[in-house]
Amino acid sequence: MKEMINELTNEELLINVNEESESKVSMGVSNLVNKKTKKAHELFDKALEISHKCPAAWLGKAYTDAYTITAEDSKMDSIDHSLGQVKSLVPSNPELIANHYGAILSILVYKTSELIKGHLNTAIAMKKEAEGAATDAALSLLVGVAGAAVGSSSKSVVGKVAGWSAAGAGAGKMVSNLKASGDYDTIANSVYALAMGQLIGSINLIQIADSITANVSEPVKKALNSAITEWKKSSLLLYKAELLQLSVFVEKLSSGFSSGTGKIDDLLKQKKDFKEVAEVKVLADIVGLDNHKSVDKLDSFFKEIKKSTSTDEHDELKAIKKKRYIKSAVLFIAGGLWMEIMDPEENSVSAFVGIIPLLSSMVYGYKTWMLKSAGQESLVESCDEFAKYLESVSIKPKEIDLKLLG
Repeated sequence: MKEMINELTNEELLINVNEESESKVSMGVSNLVNKKTKKAHELFDKALEISHKCPAAWLGKAYTDAYTITAEDSKMDSIDHSLGQVKSLVPSNPELIANHYGAILSILVYKTSELIKGHLNTAIAMKKEAEGAATDAALSLLVGVAGAAVGSSSKSVVGKVAGWSAAGAGAGKMVSNLKASGDYDTIANSVYALAMGQLIGSINLIQIADSITANVSEPVKKALNSAITEWKKSSLLLYKAELLQLSVFVEKLSSGFSSGTGKIDDLLKQKKDFKEVAEVKVLADIVGLDNHKSVDKLDSFFKEIKKSTSTDEHDELKAIKKKRYIKSAVLFIAGGLWMEIMDPEENSVSAFVGIIPLLSSMVYGYKTWMLKSAGQESLVESCDEFAKYLESVSIKPKEIDLKLLG
């Protein structure tokens, strides 16, 4: 990108200037190349105060805005205005404008990817703080954001989050407002929502970036493709996080199916997707993974578990359990009455006999509770297998189809 920024000092862009404004542009370019964006922005502004119709200064502003976007301020209005000025000032060279537009887009896409990863890192760290320890699966999602180093420090995440890099912009204010309460789950969910919002808001940007790759120079095309790949990686981190969340939900289903019939009742009544399933499918649709095998497997799994136990079989098991629970209750009552009638102080041996039906009722009740139909056994096995599958899903950036975005 340095090559494109250095081109701002070309004669074709340094028009309508005097010696002073040209000097400001030159210094602005030097500062921008050295990533001193604040100083560069000031210099380009000063150049425009002197020569308002200098294309190089307008482009310089657009570049500095692109490098300094945050979750609170995308700066798109300012960038659009600057590029509009350049287009009107250099109408005879659309190729030049297209290349700079493409270069600025690549920066925006890359910075947006950083924002998404930063929010996701924060959300995962908050969950880790809430649970006391992160799972291996969650730790594997902690990607490298400058200054974050999550998982390598014993310092509380809440205590240091405000000092993280610009990739975590927006999270700092939120955490500052919530950290006093220690409500880590709320923080995690809120910051995760920021990541989702950033992703959804970037879809149009990615579509534009992808559409212009055929109309720019090879270096700019390479920068655009590289930035789009980074965006895909960020999107996949979010998708993987959703799959892990779904895996936890499936494990809870398995536990419910293993322990009783209540979860099966819920399942048989469920006409639409579970909320956790719907969230994964919506995200897959947003990021162009509609046709991925994980989505197909998701649909087939939940259809299968609904079929794996028939209503008749389930109702029959409930009827059997009801009868057994009644028997257990009768034994318990009988034992209790026997002990009441036979005063232990006067008839200790006879009263002791009452303990037998009491204990028998408890054992019988427990065995009744543990009774499972063939369908239940199948559900537990299917859930355990699917939970493991969700944790193992691996998707490459090239598997995202940009034509399916949104």
